[in-house]
Amino acid sequence: MTEPSTKSLPRIAGLDSIRFLAALVVLLMHFNVAPSLKDIWPDGLLGWAIRGTVDNALNGQAAVIVFFVISGFCIHYPRVAGRKLAVSEFYASRYIRIALPMFVAAFVWVVMGSELDKLVMGILWSLYAELAYYTAYPLIVLLRKAWGWSILFGVSAAGSAAVIFTQPIATLYQNHGIALTCILGLPCWLLGCILAERVQRDDPTSAPSARSIWAWRLAIWVLSVISSALEFHSPIGAPITLNIFAVAVFFWLEREILWVRAHGPVSALEAAGLWSYSIYLMHLPLAAAVVELCGQAGISISLANPLVILTVLVGCYIFYRIVEEPSHRLAKTAARYIGNRRYTLRPL
Repeated sequence: MTEPSTKSLPRIAGLDSIRFLAALVVLLMHFNVAPSLKDIWPDGLLGWAIRGTVDNALNGQAAVIVFFVISGFCIHYPRVAGRKLAVSEFYASRYIRIALPMFVAAFVWVVMGSELDKLVMGILWSLYAELAYYTAYPLIVLLRKAWGWSILFGVSAAGSAAVIFTQPIATLYQNHGIALTCILGLPCWLLGCILAERVQRDDPTSAPSARSIWAWRLAIWVLSVISSALEFHSPIGAPITLNIFAVAVFFWLEREILWVRAHGPVSALEAAGLWSYSIYLMHLPLAAAVVELCGQAGISISLANPLVILTVLVGCYIFYRIVEEPSHRLAKTAARYIGNRRYTLRPL
């Protein structure tokens, strides 16, 4: 019997670290940890620039775009590495891995008496988009072979632009509604697929210098700050700026991958990245639980309190161990079972 293609490929070092940092940015933004400097810095251009930078230093939506590009990369990389796409195994693996923890998080949120729409608009909208991209991926593979990336990406970019024109002054990425947001973000996700093929061709000896990689990291952060500032202080919203930002993320991630190939990853960040999905998924429900418990005890507490942040992170790790990690194992088992049946039932 031919062995089904469900064995894990080597992980691309460095991406888990970036996932963790992106999830942390989302958490810290939602917890409003950036201090207000209105009463510290004087008026004038310098004070305005400093206040604006601090106020917009944490752009959670920009972090989601980083997730989109990394997701496209990780989904397409196995095909670049030579693994054939077994659609039923792929769907079983991806849906279980993503949807099961998502359902548990939504259940916890609703049981606590919170409105599900708030969780959808705060977090789940991006996961719905991910599930839509997974669903479309087999078709994307076929279209990539028939058209090539240039035409496929161009069509997706045109669709994204059409979505923007339906509501040109939309502030948030998800303001267009779930379905249109999926179309809006598709070019970002496809950039990850294109990057997977590009990295495979890159010369490992062409790693950037330390000065270059830190310049790229600073540039990505500055672009995220500018995007956030434009979102809140101009008619140019995130749907416009973040799709441009995704192009910069594309080139930055390529250099991060080459950098880590040459120098190795930061082990602690790589380990933390394994439970970044739990941080992204559960930080709002757990924060609401902490505030509720403190309220019942007569304690008024800010989400920016370091003890709250630490408590939420610990809770996210526990969620990873008892929900997300078992979901990963179940997803692999389901894919393996489907693959075994597919090969067993194949006529001799």
